[in-house]
Amino acid sequence: MKYLNFTDKEKKIILILMLINCFALFVNYFGLSPKIKNTDNDYYVCLFTNSVKTEGYYGTAYGTNLVQYSPYKSESSFYPFVDFYKSWYDGFYFNGLFPSYDSTEFFIYTLLIFGFFIVKKVISNKNEEEIIPIKTETLIAKKQVKFNKSKEYKQLKNLYDLEIINDEEFKNKVKLLKKKMKNDLE
Repeated sequence: MKYLNFTDKEKKIILILMLINCFALFVNYFGLSPKIKNTDNDYYVCLFTNSVKTEGYYGTAYGTNLVQYSPYKSESSFYPFVDFYKSWYDGFYFNGLFPSYDSTEFFIYTLLIFGFFIVKKVISNKNEEEIIPIKTETLIAKKQVKFNKSKEYKQLKNLYDLEIINDEEFKNKVKLLKKKMKNDLE
């Protein structure tokens, strides 16, 4: 569960992307898209989608990709590899920002959104190390000891047992880290 703790920035990005994802599915499923018509009542521009709701024998049918402008082309495409423009007789028609966006795209983009941030967390947690600078008279100046979280206790014990450490600030850091380790072990 530690990989699901997102920062505020990551939460905002996920929220925005999921709102766009849900909006695209919603307008396609219910056919909610403003359409600009010509004088013959043909749709020339669909703002969000070319999906429509249809009244059938058993009631209202909702769905995506119900409107096909060409009788010869009826394949379904994966968003964003769809035709945003289609030719019909003598004109071109804009199918909207989210044409043919259905539950398959919704599911895959949801996995991609969350998967990206979870994989990023897994990779960053593997490489996470804490660096503490050592200031002593007898050790080389500016030497750094890396504390890997899984081996922290052993390294602290070895550092605390050194008799050559004279720097009070470093001793205090070691004591604080040792207390933290005792609390973590309890």
